[in-house]
Amino acid sequence: GEATRLGFDVIFAGEIDTREKITLAFCAAESGALVLGTLRCPSVVKALERIANAFSTDHQQWARILLSNILRCVSVQVLLNKADGNGRIPANEILVGTAGVASAIREGYISKLGTMIQSGGMEGMNTLDDALMKRVDAGLVTPAEALLKANDKGRFQAKVKSTDEAPAPPAAPRPAA
Repeated sequence: GEATRLGFDVIFAGEIDTREKITLAFCAAESGALVLGTLRCPSVVKALERIANAFSTDHQQWARILLSNILRCVSVQVLLNKADGNGRIPANEILVGTAGVASAIREGYISKLGTMIQSGGMEGMNTLDDALMKRVDAGLVTPAEALLKANDKGRFQAKVKSTDEAPAPPAAPRPAA
């Protein structure tokens, strides 16, 4: 729209949850602007599938080709309650728009991007579950809190169970009267 005509370098598009908004974001990005948009989805794969599926079957190939050419990064963020009860902390799933990612999107293999994220650590990618596990291992969030947001619940259920079964720490000695 107007932001593209005015030549802005960066455009915050807000929620891109309709075909019309997605098309405007595509056009702005194609013109060279960095477009930042939001979409409520539990994973990168679900977000990209939702974008592609916003178009009719006749236009999905066009949308995937355009998306593969303009995509630079997708991040899914969840907020977790801190283990100490003092605030919240984010965990992110990150997909970087590499040549391999572009090819998978273009060819219609969006569902395979989860595997690419898992193996893309050297390119700066990571799964949400890996980000959650790092926060659990660092003691920043409880396993039970991570389980609520995890995509692979089984990975965290074992940790929750082991935490529940762990013996309580010994009580501090009482001062003599």
